[in-house]
Amino acid sequence: MQSFFERNAKPFRRVPFSGIPSPVLILLFLAASLMAQTAQNPSPMVEYTRDHARLTETTPAGQRLKLELGTLFVPEEVKQKREVKLLLFFHGGGWLPEFAVAQQREMAVITVQAGGGSGAYVNLFADPARFQMLIAEAEAKSGLRFGEVDLGGWSAGCGALRQILGDPASYDRVGRVLCIDGVHTGYVNDTPGPKESQLQTDNLQFGCGSAATPWQGKSG
Repeated sequence: MQSFFERNAKPFRRVPFSGIPSPVLILLFLAASLMAQTAQNPSPMVEYTRDHARLTETTPAGQRLKLELGTLFVPEEVKQKREVKLLLFFHGGGWLPEFAVAQQREMAVITVQAGGGSGAYVNLFADPARFQMLIAEAEAKSGLRFGEVDLGGWSAGCGALRQILGDPASYDRVGRVLCIDGVHTGYVNDTPGPKESQLQTDNLQFGCGSAATPWQGKSG
């Protein structure tokens, strides 16, 4: 039986990085190194040939509104606008996504931290209506209208992206997706191996057209 994405797959077009300013992309990619808080197996390789710069934690000026899920940050520069873009970023901390959107003047961000493991983020959107309700709540509390809605996640946060995109109405509402540290999926029959693991593909359709660049949009 075909999955929803196989039946309703849309063609993808390459979107210039001007859609989301390159500083925003660069800063969000740094989340992978800044948010690596869980213990990992030690690596025998240590690289000293390059500088490994780190951003200094900062608190950008703007309005912060607590939502039923997460926190909405509206940078000072966009508070007076009627319509802006909205980024929902999962598992990226608070200040880093805020710092990223504050570098340009047309985007607000909802940051969500749900703990460790992608399952925690999947469960957030077990009710498909919650995504649209979250956007509506953010609009009501901020007085803004959000035109384009984009999704971003690092590591376990990609579980939320997977769950949101699995709902047809939510899928149609999303303009762009940024997955840091890979697109998460599962094993067929929830079983790896024994020699070559078979991956589920029903949640990968959105990302199949984005292999060439880290940021893609939908056509149509």
